[in-house]
Amino acid sequence: MKNNMNAIGLDLGTTGCKAVLIDAEGNPLRSTYRSYPLIKTEPGEATQNAEVIWKAVQEALLDLKAVNADGLSFSGAMHSLLLVDGQNKPLAPALTWADTRPLDTLADIPLEARATYLKTGAPLKTPYHPAKITYLQKKQPALFAQAHQLVSIKDYIAFQLTGVWKADIGLASSSGLLNLHTGHWDEDIVKALQVKSLLPEVLDATDLLGNITPDAATHTGLKAGMPVFAGSSDGGLANLGTGAGVQDTVITVGTSGAVRSMVTSPQLDARGRTWCYFLSRNQMFAGGAINNAGLLIDWVRRMCFPADTFEVLFKEAAEVPDSEGLLLLPYLTGERSPHWKSDLTATLHGLALQHTRGHIARAALEAVCFSLAEVHDLVSAGTTRVLVTGNITRSPLWMQVLSNVLNRDLVVASSVDASALGAAMVTRHALDNRLGELTYKVQYALGFAPQPEEAALLRATREHWRGLFTSIWKEL
Repeated sequence: MKNNMNAIGLDLGTTGCKAVLIDAEGNPLRSTYRSYPLIKTEPGEATQNAEVIWKAVQEALLDLKAVNADGLSFSGAMHSLLLVDGQNKPLAPALTWADTRPLDTLADIPLEARATYLKTGAPLKTPYHPAKITYLQKKQPALFAQAHQLVSIKDYIAFQLTGVWKADIGLASSSGLLNLHTGHWDEDIVKALQVKSLLPEVLDATDLLGNITPDAATHTGLKAGMPVFAGSSDGGLANLGTGAGVQDTVITVGTSGAVRSMVTSPQLDARGRTWCYFLSRNQMFAGGAINNAGLLIDWVRRMCFPADTFEVLFKEAAEVPDSEGLLLLPYLTGERSPHWKSDLTATLHGLALQHTRGHIARAALEAVCFSLAEVHDLVSAGTTRVLVTGNITRSPLWMQVLSNVLNRDLVVASSVDASALGAAMVTRHALDNRLGELTYKVQYALGFAPQPEEAALLRATREHWRGLFTSIWKEL
């Protein structure tokens, strides 16, 4: 390996892409970001335009100015499903994890829920491919019949860069089609769904996927022939990018949120409330995801602070001592863990004359933390440290609320772009076979400790919050 080797990590998120360039020691040199919209033209829809994302990727890579980089790997948002025709063109926008329309055909999936979960580590619910495939087969059969490939958004971007259709084990295992015990597409599942011939080959995270084509080089500023490696999911790579080990729980908050712990073998929940995926063929992680995190805070900003920035929202939330009895069930887009109900809706309860928009903002911050705590309690047993990454780390108030809700110390990694950094580390390991196991050591910026009085108050508020949920959604 060259002493001056530079590696690129490209993170393809729900609403934006990040590119980071690191040196041979793993130190970030520079990074870029481009946003793109989540399409919501009808009730329940949450899709992405693959060609718009490809344009954003080109701009981000050009801005990165990494013509001398030695390799690239990916971090991809989980659960996206894109239909591609025989000319390698998208047939329709890609369905994302947030699209709730497959709820309409959930009962038509030709699989048994318990057996599928035990094989794949993925509950048989709307974010996953069995539900999306069944929905498209039932609701848009003519469109589905034209499909030549079933891929993720990340697979599509990789094809644009290399001209090769391949999947990675991380995103494949988050689809609900991959057998967690064999590391391959599950024969029974793909046969029942009649999609075996539509799925690409699955590679390990550090496997060579292809090389930058001359055309892609022209549009990205990368050098033609540069190796491109398969990468993995944003969730798994966020754990890698924070330096997490088997004794750590990692919480990531972006548009959505997740709580994850590294495991050495499949870890499944008796009630199917959590999931378990591959990071690479030799590493797994278990956890749960919530739908409404930054997405909820952005909604509150648009509704209550339309002329102001997020800084104003957090400032006014900090000016009130607590939410003063105001409770917010945050389910604008249903929920994944632990309830797995796409038809859950949001509720603002307890609104009184003394409440201001600052109280609403504070209740929203608390609601996200309560939702994360529901998952934390299921997957964090035996871990000794909680690492936090994502946009939440930019707000000391929000971090303190989370520490108080969990009643645990929190540690913040020095980089908030953990998934992109994790992808860059995949590139680094792929280029240098002397590095051994896929790991990364990072510096930690600061920590937060629970404040006893505030923690006790929020513990009581959380019980009221859970009681509100139960009173509205009694069947759960």
